[in-house]
Amino acid sequence: RFPSPVVIGQVISYNDTRWSVFWSSSKSSRASPVISSELFYIGKHIAKENPATRNHEDIGYIIFDASSTYTMKAEVGNQTVTDYSTTVTGFPYNFAPPSFNTEPLVTVVSTATMAGGQGAFALLISTSATTLNVAVDENPTPERNHPSEEMVAFVSFATPSTFPLCEIDDLT
Repeated sequence: RFPSPVVIGQVISYNDTRWSVFWSSSKSSRASPVISSELFYIGKHIAKENPATRNHEDIGYIIFDASSTYTMKAEVGNQTVTDYSTTVTGFPYNFAPPSFNTEPLVTVVSTATMAGGQGAFALLISTSATTLNVAVDENPTPERNHPSEEMVAFVSFATPSTFPLCEIDDLT
């Protein structure tokens, strides 16, 4: 069990040439991030893309614990973000204290909520030792602006590390 779960995921197959994006949310509302490792949804979405059907895809996900003591930070940002066209620098998420001493070597971002039904995918704009800047984007069409509805989950690694793995059966 994870006291402070952060879910990062990806569509990991290529059964359809059209785009689709991983999403996760709490069981109670897709507009809320995962708050319990026991009760959450994961899946893929295609936003408002037409046609609305896609071939089945495989998705992969990892649950990080934000309270872990490894040389990493795993969090769900505390504010909603909007599309990248409204800012060239992105929306800042400050790392929870203590910050890194230097810029993290690797940062991975993923949408953590989907309110409003449009869906989006997370973009990492930049990182520093104390902050990462993120935005979201929608399907590549002229109608790309996106409401402030998405929260972004992220995991950043300060140094190369190994982590213990657990099978899904180990979570019960």
